[in-house]
Amino acid sequence: MWSANPLDGIDLSVLEFLASHRNPVVDLVPVTLGVAGTDVVTMAVLQTLALVIALFARAWRQLAAVVLAVGIAGVGVSALKDVIARPRPPADLTMLAGEGFAFPSTHAAFTSAAATAFVAVTAWRSRRARAVVTALLGAGVALVGFSMVYLGSHWASDVLVGWLIGVPLGAGLGRLLRRRTRADGEARGSTDEDAPVSNHGSV
Repeated sequence: MWSANPLDGIDLSVLEFLASHRNPVVDLVPVTLGVAGTDVVTMAVLQTLALVIALFARAWRQLAAVVLAVGIAGVGVSALKDVIARPRPPADLTMLAGEGFAFPSTHAAFTSAAATAFVAVTAWRSRRARAVVTALLGAGVALVGFSMVYLGSHWASDVLVGWLIGVPLGAGLGRLLRRRTRADGEARGSTDEDAPVSNHGSV
């Protein structure tokens, strides 16, 4: 059960500051992301599109890493929510209310776990490509997290802890799957030296 602590005062100050600076122009992106992230049909379409792209590109490792990272993050976050039972921000500071308990943020954990797993499992052709994709995914994860706080769906600490769960989880799974795939490839190569080397899943 959640009890008052120093985080509450900091979280409230952050949310009050953001709420006092809301305006229709700034609202557009957070509201769009918030609605899309909570709409079942929209999420189903996006997930299907991502699956089709992954299958078309034969990005098997990336697909496996992202699915596992998101699935494990979902189980962990749901368990923590029920145990900690932190209430959502008050209605007078909320533009888009979330469901259930607040801590930690499911969206923050999901997006950070998926992005980190994708980067960690991919065999990059260059450091520049890795840096560019990492920066883009990081910006997307940060934007989603900011939007959740801006809308009053979550406290800032909910998002921070969601990232603290998702990033190491995604990194660990991505590296594990990459090592296992490389080991399997080396084992096959040692038994069949004439077999072609597959680069599927590399970016």
